[in-house]
Amino acid sequence: MSGRKSGGARGGLIATNHKQHFDHLMTWLPVYEGFSTYGGMSTKEIEAMAVGLFGRLEPVGGDWGQKVVDAFKADFGDEL
Repeated sequence: MSGRKSGGARGGLIATNHKQHFDHLMTWLPVYEGFSTYGGMSTKEIEAMAVGLFGRLEPVGGDWGQKVVDAFKADFGDEL
């Protein structure tokens, strides 16, 4: 997952609990991301990613689509 797109932070992560997938990913990792033996994320970046992910996990309610439409109508009315 991309930390910037999904978690609101720089960096990202790859997670699997399948050894075959892990070995295959490690083969291609240097081509796309660099070697797994260097780099990493700072504590501040990991914290920002955690905050962003928790924010995305909060339920928005079943009527969120209608709320967006209502807000749009309130802002623009019948002008469009």
